[in-house]
Amino acid sequence: MKVAAAVAVALALALTGCMDDGVDRTVPLESHDYAYGGLGTFTGVVGEKVEFEMTNNGPAPHEFVVIDPEGMTMGGIGPTAPQAVGRKKLSLKKPGTYTFACFVDDHLWRDMKGTFEVR
Repeated sequence: MKVAAAVAVALALALTGCMDDGVDRTVPLESHDYAYGGLGTFTGVVGEKVEFEMTNNGPAPHEFVVIDPEGMTMGGIGPTAPQAVGRKKLSLKKPGTYTFACFVDDHLWRDMKGTFEVR
């Protein structure tokens, strides 16, 4: 009986590792000294669900807030400590130019922002 229970637990753990995380792709990026890196060639696809994964390589906290083509805040990665990683899943529902920015302290005024396209 103990062997059967152990096999059942092992099988459940193995299947958990195979489950879909609900995203079409993960988009890595980095934040540092009032700038983002890694999104230079990113183009989204309408209907795609992506997980943005931001590594903060800077000495200060940073965030990654996404604004859709109509100017509505979609959400994003909240303040992330130096050397930490933040993640956020977002559905790209509309074509157009999306804006992203860091609203921590004066980071936006230091030009910590950018855009990406969704087609």
